[in-house]
Formats: sequence, structure tokens, C-alpha cells
Amino acid sequence: MSTLILMVGIEGSGRTKFAEENLAVEGYVLVSTNKIVENLTKNSHQKAKVSSTVLGLADEEASIQVTNNLLSGKNVIWDDVHLTTADRRKHIGLARNYGANNIVCYWMNLPYSRCAANIANKLVPTGKSPKEMGVNLLSLTMEVADRANALEQPSIKEGFDNLFEISEETYGQIEE
Repeated sequence: MSTLILMVGIEGSGRTKFAEENLAVEGYVLVSTNKIVENLTKNSHQKAKVSSTVLGLADEEASIQVTNNLLSGKNVIWDDVHLTTADRRKHIGLARNYGANNIVCYWMNLPYSRCAANIANKLVPTGKSPKEMGVNLLSLTMEVADRANALEQPSIKEGFDNLFEISEETYGQIEE
């Protein structure tokens, strides 16, 4: 039997970094919807605004990768936003159907400003400031806040065997 870890959190919350540094080193296969989107759009000039079609294809590909790894008896980390209870329940059901007997949630619960700063740091080359590159942190923080408001707080009642909330206090200053 296998374990599935669902990483939950808005963009910039440190899901991928936390998974890579703390969980993937334990031999888990990391399936990242964001990395699938990057691969699908690597020749695109508009990576910032990804179409719903691309997001749908990425989610479908992530589901296939998770399923195949679980069927192979591997432990899997599914790194995605997982905004709603309905999305998470769908993924929990899929995992149970394909051999996962342990489903764990890591909820990355960081302040909007920290998430916006992490996103800005990804957009800005090393040695430059966000302001120099035309990145408006206030506007970015407001966009992140809107996204965070759409996130439904995960609950053990969704079907998780364990749920861990990761905050700045428990994880430290997360920088992506």
C-alpha cells in the first residue's frame, strides 16, 4: 500500500520547496501540476496568464502520473493548489481507489504578503528589486489575497488520515 501527500496552499506559499526539501528526500515521487504547466507552456510567450484549457490538461496529466505511481506501489506527493474541498475529496477518492492507504495533507498557511514576496522573487532576476522590474508588490499582494479567499481550509473530515498546518512559525521564513 502507498501514501499520498496532498500539498495544499496558494501560489507562493512554499508548497514545492517544502515538498522538495522535506518530503521528496524520503523517496516520494513528486508530481507538480505547476511543473506540468511549465512544460506545456515552455514555448509560450504568456506564461503568466495560463488558459483554463492548459490548466485542465495539466490537472489531467497530474492525475495520470499520481495514479500510475500509486499503482506501482510508490509513495506520491501531489503538489498543487487544491483550493476546494470538492477538489481534494476527488483526489482522495482517486488515491484510495488506486492503492493509497495513507493520505496526508500538508497545508501551507502563510500570510498573503509572504506569498506575494515569494512570487515577486521568482519573477525578478537575482540582484534586482521588484520595483526595478516593475513588479507592484501591493497589487500582487491583493491578487494573492483574492486567491487565498477562494481557498477552503482543509479538514481531517475530508478523508485525510493526517493533516499538518505549516505556517511561518512552524516552518520559518519560507523563501522560494
